[in-house]
Amino acid sequence: MQLESTLFGICVVQIRPLLEKLLKLPSDSLIKEISLTEKLQELLTKYQVPSDLLSYDGPYNTLVDSKVNRVKELVTKMEKVIEGSKLEQLEEARLKSQMRAANVDLPKPSPPPAPTPSYEPPPSLPEPEPDYISPRKKENFFTSLYKLASSPFKKKQHESVSTFGDGGPV
Repeated sequence: MQLESTLFGICVVQIRPLLEKLLKLPSDSLIKEISLTEKLQELLTKYQVPSDLLSYDGPYNTLVDSKVNRVKELVTKMEKVIEGSKLEQLEEARLKSQMRAANVDLPKPSPPPAPTPSYEPPPSLPEPEPDYISPRKKENFFTSLYKLASSPFKKKQHESVSTFGDGGPV
């Protein structure tokens, strides 16, 4: 296997100066704080803790040691929160495994109660009377229908049906 046209490069990105800037600390303040730097990297990458929760939040003109100590306090508080969350998850998993071992189904939440109507239904209306058409109206209706069916327009329309080559109606 030949590597004639292969380009190989290494890029070194120093994280510590970027961490110091992100946490609002003076430059070179994390040089001697190796364990703090590792904890910060773990919190930021593994647990994806927002940097605002770990950055220095005091006055700008404070001593470097007090700024670093404040960041250490914030890191230990966040580690306690994460540890507490882990313990809760372990306890929940232990309870689930005990319930499975005892062949007891996990309690299912009961469905919410049906909503009660907050209004009263409208009063029932009286039944409508059946439609009554007088004999005279019926006669007028059928008369007008007969006149429409026997109108000359309809006759002409039926007579003008297409014809074939012999000239007779189809």
